[in-house]
Amino acid sequence: MPAVTTEGGIALLVVDMQHDFLEGSLAVPGGRDILPNVVRMIREGDWDLVVVTQDYHPPNHISFATRHGVEPFKPHDVPHPYWQGSATVSQMMWPVHCVQGTDGAEVHDEITAALDERKAWGTPVSYVRKGQDPEIDSYSAFATNEYVSFTELASILFSAQPHPIQTVVVVGLATDYCILSTAVDSAKFHLRTLVAEDCMRGVDPTSTAEAIQKMQAYDVQIYHTTDELFEAIHRPSPFLG
Repeated sequence: MPAVTTEGGIALLVVDMQHDFLEGSLAVPGGRDILPNVVRMIREGDWDLVVVTQDYHPPNHISFATRHGVEPFKPHDVPHPYWQGSATVSQMMWPVHCVQGTDGAEVHDEITAALDERKAWGTPVSYVRKGQDPEIDSYSAFATNEYVSFTELASILFSAQPHPIQTVVVVGLATDYCILSTAVDSAKFHLRTLVAEDCMRGVDPTSTAEAIQKMQAYDVQIYHTTDELFEAIHRPSPFLG
């Protein structure tokens, strides 16, 4: 795979590395295994900007199986939040997770410590919370599902100083949901988008394999390891001796 040209800024996007996804009510299989690699990404990359996302749901969120009295981990048709009539949206049902103000919604301590290091070195760190509308889910860090509304992420990237962001590296959880949607939307914004397989994990093996194929279809560059990705962008951290 060819090296990535690096005109413009490069941002690291750390997606949903929260307690509930790592060891809580919706723990992603193998999610904790990527913690050292994501910490390394944060510390060792020469990022112009780091953005951290959080699923941040109200207690009655549309994706919670308990709201509908159905089993989790199965799709369920729910009313479209803003179309009148009988329009519905297929929504995967999940256990209650990442509820606003709970420990499960907080970013993991090891990630927070690495982010504090970056801030001490002068790297801007921004936070984007998604999934706050009780009537629509939001896998992508850029927008709600169905593109009902958009987060501030695109504005953060394109207004970054001294150079607008042109390259985005996406890491975190989960490959087949929030990583997929975020990476595809990044590509739709014509940003060079890269992921490393050792910095993400999926909920289900079949849907994870499908997610990899879909990202490739949108020209997301997929690397097996953190080392391969760092080599591709040719920008080791200036903060490491």
